[in-house]
Amino acid sequence: MPIPHRLAPYKPSNEEFVRMEMLLGQIEDKIFDHKNKNVPEIQELINEWNKNASREFEFHEFRDLHYYTDSESFIHSAFYQIKYIDDLSFQEAIALINIFFETHLHEPDVYYAKDLLERNFPNIDISDLIFWPNDWFQDNELEAELTTEEILGYAIARSGRYLPDAPDIELKYPIPLN
Repeated sequence: MPIPHRLAPYKPSNEEFVRMEMLLGQIEDKIFDHKNKNVPEIQELINEWNKNASREFEFHEFRDLHYYTDSESFIHSAFYQIKYIDDLSFQEAIALINIFFETHLHEPDVYYAKDLLERNFPNIDISDLIFWPNDWFQDNELEAELTTEEILGYAIARSGRYLPDAPDIELKYPIPLN
């Protein structure tokens, strides 16, 4: 199930993408040459990047990006606007969680869904809840396989964010304090 249309991230035009790709290449070259964030040329390029991005990026994100993603995903993420959705529906939240289980989705879309869930359900650590429930529940012996609805139920309960159209969801395990 894809990201619901009204929640879908902005997709840059080819021209926007190419511009950011060129900027990223210049930033990476300067970082490789100087390895120091205090070089004025590097900061000027990052400032130019930030004028086009949806959020402020910092030096370390460019320096370390290949440890956690690829250039294409990094560029797409620059356009993502992670925002609180006042009227988020239960089915939309379920669709965002289902993204984690889709094998054919673009990596940046998975990160976008994670960030969107964490913005809309604060302090839930959604990745741990989905992939490492024993860590999330602080119980190394736990071998839980949660349904999508249960995952959302725990996110709702822990964050305190109520969705008006959410059904009652039985939560089998106690919610950890932090």
